[in-house]
Amino acid sequence: MGVIVTQSFDLAVSPAALDPLHKFDTKVWSFARMSAVLVPGAPTVTPENVEVAMPTLSTDVQIYSAAGAEKYALSFGPGKTTTGSSKGKKGEMGLCTALSHLADCPGLLAAAYECGEVAVWSCAEKKTVARIALSTEANSVLKIETSKTATGRHRLYAGIYGCEVFVMDFSHGSEGKLELVTTISDTRSAAKPGISDIKVRADGKLVFTAGYDFRVKCYDTKSFKFLAVLKYHTKNVNSICLIGNRVVVGANDECITEWELY
Repeated sequence: MGVIVTQSFDLAVSPAALDPLHKFDTKVWSFARMSAVLVPGAPTVTPENVEVAMPTLSTDVQIYSAAGAEKYALSFGPGKTTTGSSKGKKGEMGLCTALSHLADCPGLLAAAYECGEVAVWSCAEKKTVARIALSTEANSVLKIETSKTATGRHRLYAGIYGCEVFVMDFSHGSEGKLELVTTISDTRSAAKPGISDIKVRADGKLVFTAGYDFRVKCYDTKSFKFLAVLKYHTKNVNSICLIGNRVVVGANDECITEWELY
């Protein structure tokens, strides 16, 4: 397996002029990314039929319609919600740091927290159906991604402020369960740790990670073996987008690059 560059864009020289199709004010600032999903049973994609899950400056997650209406909150309840950062404070969840609706199951939302814990929420019941603590060192989970395995199981990938990506399977029966499958660890990131993005290819065979070490790495999802690394960007890589057999990468060096897998 290898990669070749096909096109790059210098945003500092040629900024894109794009007008949004729709926008609304959440009145909440958060560094964590939102997650959007089509409402189950909705016939068409309209702002009213899209739900947006947005982290807040607390443990809570706020749910909006894309039309701007505030719908409801996912909260651990009085006495359990932390306001502001609580990193290092024993027993506190801290901020919600990452969100992802479960693949093919829009009524379930995976949320990660500053304390290193991951929870799966039922949006209909407004409660958690499964929780798991990933890091004994209370490293924040920076990114979470969901996919489905060849056997139809929900798989979650959680990258922390460190060198690890935790791989979990979620079972949603009478009692939900999150089970740790393995940990992908790459000590080559140790000099500048942190997983900023994770993407799984549509066929579920490859998983890509972006990091604060300026690199993008590719792993096999069956053996979890390291396959390839992209060493091109000169600053933190923030995001990955997979389009067919191509990988689009965005970084703090003000460059977007497009790569072809072969």
